Amino acid sequence: KQANLIFYAAAGAVALILILLSILRHYRLATVQDLALFEQILWNIRQGHGAWTSMSGNSWLQFPHNFFGEHVSPILYLLAYPAGLTPGPEMLLVLQALAVVLAAFPAARIMEAETGRPWAGYAAGLAWLAFPALWGAVLFDFHMECFEPLFLFAFWLAFRRGARSCWLWALLYAACKEDAPVYLAALALAGGFVTGHRRLGMAVFAAAFAYALAA
Repeated sequence: KQANLIFYAAAGAVALILILLSILRHYRLATVQDLALFEQILWNIRQGHGAWTSMSGNSWLQFPHNFFGEHVSPILYLLAYPAGLTPGPEMLLVLQALAVVLAAFPAARIMEAETGRPWAGYAAGLAWLAFPALWGAVLFDFHMECFEPLFLFAFWLAFRRGARSCWLWALLYAACKEDAPVYLAALALAGGFVTGHRRLGMAVFAAAFAYALAA
């Protein structure tokens, strides 16, 4: 379909622009502590030292410590080796931009499924790609939160169908940060009643709530 081609072309263009802008921002020395912090953590993970860093946004943590003492983000272990494909943080910036752009696809499918109108799905996806705050997030160093929309939208898309794959997306979403499973638990509990998948909703709620407490 022509609409599909337009949507894919728009997503590809936005991804390319965000990747180029974020890398150029780094090359002109406009990136700051957050990118350096995560680059150090991922390097330490690749060296087998775990998620250790000597930096922090908190003034009282300016000494070597495990980052999970600040934020519990197991997703960093999945990002560590792909991020090491470039000598600097370029690949990390690429992955962040791609994650934000790819979230437009499940967002579009969710809207189409909810409304029964393909054009509404395309509109939602394009609106996501054009949202200024998302561009600001991608162009402000690196943060795990940029991966959360992709995983959460994918979770809801699978959950509303009652598909078992929702567990994979739930796991990836919860692994981004310690507050993510709290939101996941609330969505699963309410979503179980909205979609009729109450047993699945309760199971995801229980698992997410238990993980939130542990984190």
